[in-house]
Amino acid sequence: MRLIAHRSKFVRHVAAAFILGMTYVGIQLPASAGECAAPVISKTTLAEAREMWAACDANIVSAGNLAIGGGSGKDGMSTVGLEQVVLVTVAGVDFEGLPVARYAFVDEVLYAISVQLRNSFSRDKPLFKELSDADLSQLEQSLTSKYGKPRALKDMGAGKKPNIFIWDLQDSEMTLTNTIIPGYRLSLVNKTLAKKVDAYRKTECKRHRQKGETPTPVTSVCL
Repeated sequence: MRLIAHRSKFVRHVAAAFILGMTYVGIQLPASAGECAAPVISKTTLAEAREMWAACDANIVSAGNLAIGGGSGKDGMSTVGLEQVVLVTVAGVDFEGLPVARYAFVDEVLYAISVQLRNSFSRDKPLFKELSDADLSQLEQSLTSKYGKPRALKDMGAGKKPNIFIWDLQDSEMTLTNTIIPGYRLSLVNKTLAKKVDAYRKTECKRHRQKGETPTPVTSVCL
């Protein structure tokens, strides 16, 4: 989920309500993180999440809208975003033992949480120490102990062992990708709300095509 620079008035208000962190390399979980209330996928609103983060002394690192169109995934070229989808990166939380996470809200309801575990093609640098192969393996084992055996998949560069692991959690999916494309990432996504986001994205892309514009300054197609 790519964050773009321009922000809605509401997002600017959200960011202004907290101390903005600049560098969180090597950040450690605060002692109180495990005791704090955590936002719940498909239930927690943005306003409620703000209260939870404030109560736990967590800091908003960045906030903005979801970028769409070609180039929006990794190279930071997109200039068009969905106002209905707000992304907030927060440091000082505890998402599966990871201290920094990006929370995604559609129509102000939380629909996804993701963590970039390593830098690949993205301009965004991980906000804590990148996970080693041993760390990624330990994370996989921890998630398996908690959620059961995952579906194990391979991409073209996987080699002999699977490098994509998916846990089905009722109406959501937890996915661990240990691969350069689409990126080293842990994500939890509500499938129903994700479809709503996709519908918003397609509508916005169609609107730009009808205007004879591309949603990015590059020639990539907004599908």
